[in-house]
Amino acid sequence: RTRIALLMIGLLLMAWMRFAGLTRGVSDFVLPEARQLGVTSAFYSFHPDEDTLIQAALNLNWRSPFEPPLTSYGLLPIYMARGVLVGEDTLDTSIDARRRIYLRVRLLSALLSCALPGLVFWLGRRGLGTAPALLAATFVAFAPLAVQQAHFFTVDGVFIFFVMLFFCALSRALNKPTYGRYLLTGLAIGMAAAVRLNGGVLGLVLVVGHCSGGWRQVPARLKEHRLWLAVLVALAILLVLQPYLLFNPSRLLRSVSTNDFSYSVAVATGELLRFWSLADMHTVPYLHYWTHLWPQGVGWPLTFAYASGLLWALWCHRRDERPAIVWTLLYFALVGNLHTKHVRYLLPLLPFLSLFAAGLCWSLWRRHRLVGIGVAVALAVFTAIYGLAFTHIYRHQDSRIEAARFLAAHAPVGAQIGLERGGFSMSQLISNSRYSHLSMDMGTLFGARYYLSCAAAIDYIGERVRLMDYIVVEDVNRYRQFTAVPEMFPVASAFYRGLWDESLGFVRDARFKVYPQILGISFSDDDSEVSFVGYDHPAVSVFRRQTEAEWVTRWTVWRQGLLQDGICADNLLVEVADRYRLGDWQRALAGLDELLINGPENRTVHFLQGRIYHQLGMADQEMQAIDRYVAGYIEENAYLVPWATAATLLALDLPELALAALRHGVQLQGRFADEQRRLLAASYIHAGTRARELGYLAHAVEIYRLSSEISPTSQTYMLEGMALFDQGLVESSSLAYERALALDAENESAGVNYGWNLYLEGRSADAADQFRQVLRLGANSVAAFNLGLALLAQGQVESAVVAYGKAVAEYGAATAVQLGAVEELRAEVERQGGLGRGILRQHWEESADE
Repeated sequence: RTRIALLMIGLLLMAWMRFAGLTRGVSDFVLPEARQLGVTSAFYSFHPDEDTLIQAALNLNWRSPFEPPLTSYGLLPIYMARGVLVGEDTLDTSIDARRRIYLRVRLLSALLSCALPGLVFWLGRRGLGTAPALLAATFVAFAPLAVQQAHFFTVDGVFIFFVMLFFCALSRALNKPTYGRYLLTGLAIGMAAAVRLNGGVLGLVLVVGHCSGGWRQVPARLKEHRLWLAVLVALAILLVLQPYLLFNPSRLLRSVSTNDFSYSVAVATGELLRFWSLADMHTVPYLHYWTHLWPQGVGWPLTFAYASGLLWALWCHRRDERPAIVWTLLYFALVGNLHTKHVRYLLPLLPFLSLFAAGLCWSLWRRHRLVGIGVAVALAVFTAIYGLAFTHIYRHQDSRIEAARFLAAHAPVGAQIGLERGGFSMSQLISNSRYSHLSMDMGTLFGARYYLSCAAAIDYIGERVRLMDYIVVEDVNRYRQFTAVPEMFPVASAFYRGLWDESLGFVRDARFKVYPQILGISFSDDDSEVSFVGYDHPAVSVFRRQTEAEWVTRWTVWRQGLLQDGICADNLLVEVADRYRLGDWQRALAGLDELLINGPENRTVHFLQGRIYHQLGMADQEMQAIDRYVAGYIEENAYLVPWATAATLLALDLPELALAALRHGVQLQGRFADEQRRLLAASYIHAGTRARELGYLAHAVEIYRLSSEISPTSQTYMLEGMALFDQGLVESSSLAYERALALDAENESAGVNYGWNLYLEGRSADAADQFRQVLRLGANSVAAFNLGLALLAQGQVESAVVAYGKAVAEYGAATAVQLGAVEELRAEVERQGGLGRGILRQHWEESADE
């Protein structure tokens, strides 16, 4: 009775741990724009992989088996998700529909996870006995790794379910070989491979298990029909579930996004570097799993037990354990050497290492009963405590929702909020109607890493941060990644460290984090693998900006200190730039060679080399240098190359070279797809604006024209007009504004500026018509006051009085002062010989007297 009672308690706890918090994400925190529509509750999802699988399931159609929505994973989990989502409308985006969809697939995941300890017990009982099997099932039931995967519908839980079905089928097939049992074994292999292609490794496990019994019997065993039946069934099931492997195999080679198999493989192996793989840069293959990931997923005690149990299993080398040992070694050999290392990769090893550890405890018990019992109880108790503490996470609201609630309560309406992009962005939780979203756009620094100098990167970040009143960030979204590789991203790494230690003019108003906790015992996991905490319990910090003066002072000090830091090569770059301006080509080349020794991947150096070789008439060397420079044009963020090079050269006060780099980029625009060409043109706009800020007005005009040559937009022509106006070229500026309005007649800024140019050119009637056109589009204080000015310039005093009266009534007299409209009015009154002075007295001079 005691054993049955303990077993029932364990089963209930296991089920509770997996079903508690499945509706997590449902919240009464509703954005104002949704509340205005009558929405009283919201649902937020934070697991990118879960979102991807659900969207793929909802998008399934008759062509999906041949043109799948994704290939990074197999189609079987998508079929399963679609099966439980029968009747769901893909167009229904309501809160109730989202809540219902996520709950259904999470219930499926939780049920599969509940079955896992049972399968482990069944398998272990056949090979080890009831007690060790129950101990292994306990490890699996309470391991936080398994608990977390049960709360989200991802391929990991589905994969281990079919892997365990295979081992259970294999155990029966090897015990009593029949065609039916081998058929079931092949069925399980095919289904596992249809979840993840590396499930095909189970075929080798089958061969090893089938051929066990002596090397002399191997040739004969390999000829048995039962084995080949299982192999053929496995292939048939895989091709039935994923016929594109046969009819459209090239689909696996496509590498456009993270949903593509080839792309995912390139990221996993480190061939393609992405944001989320930065944190794995300095991890040691294979060893990192044992020193960092297993302790996070199951705790240190069980990690030691797993390592000892595996060694014990290899030492004993029992025949019935060979398939499990082969699977463990083969699977770990596949994933252990990957560049990306996630805790969830260990789930397919959890049942088998649990069985090995339980077998070791059983062996200890048979030799030293008290030692065996003590070790087993200690392991079980600690794992249970850790697992129950981890479940605490799902009983509390997500830290991201709490941070958003805090910001909504404390940040004033109209505040500008700095937000990151990425898989763990806070943007979906911040109101668009109450606040302005400002992207920190750290992806630009990532994409331009071989071309952007420290000074240019600092200026790029500073342009954005100086506008932000608050910054809301998660530690696992960008902070952990950039600070892990300061040698690659010195500016981004230093920026996040400065933000965290409050040395950049921002103070931390609040930090939100849910830790695994039970009975007052808390498990700190701030340094855990980023996805392990990012899916359900990241730390979210809300930083508030101090005064403008404080920010400027701190930012200036930080900038100067970083540029003097040896990790940045800007001092040597400045010396090279000085030598270039003096025409000291040989010494400039020597400085560039020194830069390449310290930073061989600095490709802007190659561009500088090419320009110097051009000056020296060394055509072959120039070609070689430019070839090394354009190596980045084959990368994913190639559209950033010309801008990043130009930004670096502008920071060095080399505007002509910056312009040359941008002209070179226009020559190579044919390498870009349409979307990348649009992004290329947008980057030129940023370069032009930076040149304008630095006073290089003629260069700015040329840069804007290059942008229009790539992809003309109304905004680009407007900026060109502004740069021309800054040079006093009013007529040329007007032509640029006319082009802007031809592309977008509703471009209010271009319309207002064009109207002002017309006024300056003495075409007051045309200016008045232009301001009226702007006002037809909507409220615009500048156009309203300038309309009165243009009317006064025509001598239409009464009309001007009416126009100024409407403008003051709508926008206030103080607004005119802020805009400088009052000074312009005074100047026009003097030009008119005092005509219209009554407008000044009525609205401004009396107010001044008061």
